[in-house]
Amino acid sequence: MYVDSFHACNSKDCKNYKKRVNGTPACKIAKCNNCNRSMLINNCYLDMTVHFNLEKEDKLYTVTAFPKALSAFLQKDVISFKDHTDTFTAELLVLENVAFQLSQNGNQITKINSHTTESV
Repeated sequence: MYVDSFHACNSKDCKNYKKRVNGTPACKIAKCNNCNRSMLINNCYLDMTVHFNLEKEDKLYTVTAFPKALSAFLQKDVISFKDHTDTFTAELLVLENVAFQLSQNGNQITKINSHTTESV
């Protein structure tokens, strides 16, 4: 699993609205590759994706979870972990008894549910 926190374009006219922008570390300005707009890092949207490696029937699947699904399950704003991704990663790695509902193409987690396992 890996958590990716990033700055995103804030221009509503851009087709990459809320998508990753390029910025140099320690630089105060970022640039969108699509609309070529430059913006202050402080004015960019913050976004996050979490990539999970799930195993089912001896096959490995890589799926992506976005803040909406994660926040709904954890009942907290996951974007607040943007500067503390190690803490967030540790919290996700200890999850037990969860079921992931995937999108139709199987690449995106749309919902996370708790479940209990019962012995027969």
